[in-house]
Amino acid sequence: MLVVLLSPPGRGALAILHVAGEGSVALVERLLGKAFGEVPVHGWLRQNGERLDEVLVRRVSGFSAEPTVEISSHGGSATVERLLAAFEAEGVPRAESAALLDRAVATRALDRLQAEAWALLPGVTTLRAARMLQDQAEGALSRAVAALKSPGEAGPLLETAGLGRALVSPRRLTLVGLPNAGKSTLFNALLDMERALVSPEAGTTRDPVREGFEIDGIPFELVDTAGVEAPRDGIAAEALQRTLGESLVADLVLFVSDASVPDTPEERALWDSFAGRARLRVANKCDVGGRVPEGARPLSGLTGAGLGDLRQAVLQELGLRKSLPAGAPVLFTARQERLLREGDLERLRFGPRE
Repeated sequence: MLVVLLSPPGRGALAILHVAGEGSVALVERLLGKAFGEVPVHGWLRQNGERLDEVLVRRVSGFSAEPTVEISSHGGSATVERLLAAFEAEGVPRAESAALLDRAVATRALDRLQAEAWALLPGVTTLRAARMLQDQAEGALSRAVAALKSPGEAGPLLETAGLGRALVSPRRLTLVGLPNAGKSTLFNALLDMERALVSPEAGTTRDPVREGFEIDGIPFELVDTAGVEAPRDGIAAEALQRTLGESLVADLVLFVSDASVPDTPEERALWDSFAGRARLRVANKCDVGGRVPEGARPLSGLTGAGLGDLRQAVLQELGLRKSLPAGAPVLFTARQERLLREGDLERLRFGPRE
């Protein structure tokens, strides 16, 4: 047996625990002092005559297809810890939800693809990502893999990997440019909120500022950085290093030019420094200026003009302008993509967690 806290830890009104394995029903019935079935039963869990908590208890099918009891208790760290400790005293170890999913794969109640979807589902931030993972948890990808007659038929599935991985692991967009190019204004406009401090004075942003947002249901992390210039002091030098560091780990660099001022050798050199990497150039402040460098997309972070086109350009640059029907099988982890390319379908479906 094992006991698992399925609800998030910490403060909360309610908590959900699962006790899974042979003997789980008999143990909880002893602590509750009454029998129960699939309909929730109200009562107090007691141990050695001491009341632990007032709960609702029922039998559920559970992930692992073993006898499983669901306990709805009061939330909060202290109450949950008291219950977990009580089960440990009864010889039932506490475990993370991943261990419960591992048992489900071991008993083949689920395969590894379904288990991975269930594990990732609580952490996604967009409805599109949640719906995609729900489809995979219910077996869409498992059925598609099982239907493959040879690894050579995997091409259409492999084409879903980029979008699937982006839905569960947000891609990072980093705003880079010279000081006072309007990066923070554009940052706020893309987020549709006043997240970064904006000022006409150059150098307002020093530390990178990051926030999550979405484009067409695909999650992203947007990073605003300090303007790139020759450092005037130690703080500016550190800000420059942090900006360059953020640009190195970006999935896409959004290079922001100021359309209201003339082109400079410094700006051209900075843009050229990102050659060979995923980059997209925008000409900001087009509401007050007309300089649009070749290949740049005109927009105004202040008025919002051009933002829709920029969002679609981001998806295009990252290869994410794909549409999949509801219920479609989708690869959504690096492990899945690697094993499918290798043709190791058994390990793909029932291999160990990585």
